[in-house]
Amino acid sequence: MEEIGQQYSKDDLTDPSGFLKSARMHQSLYRAKVLNLTCGDYGNYLTKEDGEQGKNFYDGFEVFDAVRNRYPKYSKGLYSNMLRSEHIPFNMFVPLDKDKEYCRKVFADVLNIDIISINIIKIEYAPPGKQKYLNDNTSFDAYIEYTHSDGEKGAIGIEVKYTERAYSLKAKSAEETAIKTHDSLYYKIMSIIVFVIATIFSGYKISEYVRLNRKYPFT
Repeated sequence: MEEIGQQYSKDDLTDPSGFLKSARMHQSLYRAKVLNLTCGDYGNYLTKEDGEQGKNFYDGFEVFDAVRNRYPKYSKGLYSNMLRSEHIPFNMFVPLDKDKEYCRKVFADVLNIDIISINIIKIEYAPPGKQKYLNDNTSFDAYIEYTHSDGEKGAIGIEVKYTERAYSLKAKSAEETAIKTHDSLYYKIMSIIVFVIATIFSGYKISEYVRLNRKYPFT
């Protein structure tokens, strides 16, 4: 068995719940005991060589081929950091894309809607014409288009998180300006669908869910 590797002493400061610390240890043990691979800087990191061999991804369903087609250049966060969430959409949704009927059953059951077909599954997707939305590079981690039994088309936008924590608005940032300025494109779009927030999220505070808020204009 390989060494568990160094852990990060300030995990409890970053995440007082203890989840980050536990997740780092879990991934360190998995790398050492299951993958039997040498660690990088910390126990949850693969070496660059192992990352480039696709060891952070499921070995099947051509998952790593999809990664390399989308991101051919090595990225430490995607290829080697087992605590980041970037690899999760590939590991989950590339296999589902290979069996869209199974994917249909999963989401029909989870969402309790009558889906008759899954048409498109995309990873790191933003609709074309960014100037119509947020005019930046914000995208869904995963995006699914489906057909409902009534013949209408629908879309599911998915945000994936593992150990990353939500962040608050920074004063005078571009995000704060877009969210709080009434004549901004973002605010105008959000005003149309704000009933969704009021209905679903009790006690919802827009400043506490910046990342989630920025996905709404796409849906």
